[in-house]
Amino acid sequence: MIPAAFEYKRPMSLEEALSHLAQYGSDARVLAGGQSPPPPPDPGHALPPGPTRGAC
Repeated sequence: MIPAAFEYKRPMSLEEALSHLAQYGSDARVLAGGQSPPPPPDPGHALPPGPTRGAC
């Protein structure tokens, strides 16, 4: 499969991104990503410190 030709824009501000979206209308597509979410915290560190820890 051969991908369709496209123009890649890399706006550096929200205003620039909105300008591109307004210019290209419904032909525009927004791509985002490149960052993975951080791992969840260790359950032992998510609890408040003190005598309530582990008390049931």
